[in-house]
Amino acid sequence: MNLKPEELIREAMRANPDVGDSDDTKGGLTMERLTTDTPKNNLEMALNLFYVKDKEVWVRGYGKNGADISLFDLSRDLTRWNCPYVDLDISDDSFSMMMAEWLWEDVESFEHVLALLYQAAWVCAELREHLKQFEDTKRTPEQIEALEAAIMGKAVAQITEFEGLPIARLRELAVADQEGHVIVLPCKVGQRVFALLDTDKHISECEVKQIDLGIVNGIGFVGLEPIGARGREYGVALKGFGKTVFLTREEAEKALAEME
Repeated sequence: MNLKPEELIREAMRANPDVGDSDDTKGGLTMERLTTDTPKNNLEMALNLFYVKDKEVWVRGYGKNGADISLFDLSRDLTRWNCPYVDLDISDDSFSMMMAEWLWEDVESFEHVLALLYQAAWVCAELREHLKQFEDTKRTPEQIEALEAAIMGKAVAQITEFEGLPIARLRELAVADQEGHVIVLPCKVGQRVFALLDTDKHISECEVKQIDLGIVNGIGFVGLEPIGARGREYGVALKGFGKTVFLTREEAEKALAEME
């Protein structure tokens, strides 16, 4: 299932309310939160320096008077102060393209360092947002997996049929198969097959007219009527499938070639 973390939790908790929070000491599961919108120390500030707001990367505390500033604006300011030769009257897309090109500059150049900072910033912001989604669920990765399994189990339990066949009937067939009561036939009545009949050195396309499992004498057979000789019927042992009777003309032609 492809659910967002918050949707996953909402669904799973309805199906399995016994799964604990991330601070549940019973299971010994603990997870210290790393993302926050209000960092209170240097470590929290470093972990949350870059973040996403309104689908744009922002840098915390690097704007005027310690305000937050968008990565675009900060990068443009740094470029203006250190690379006055650059014309900044360009779109954000063009600026991003320029940053990508600057990654190929000499590693000791300011252009390369700025481009590296720009790339690292949006990567960190993207990773932070993904981590924040999971931390907002207040569940550990192990609990998320358990909850997803609970949803899958509930979904499977709600299935009433498969390809038009009721689940109850499928269950009956599975039990019968385990007990050895199920026989898989090589074909069905009315199906077209290809046979090497009698001593004929050619392939006859036939229609299956009847199937006898040989419950009494133990010898099962299939009644075949050649398409070109209606009214004539041949009995072929079930064991003949794959030897003298085939489901496709290609298989019959291969067997005939091997006989010659």
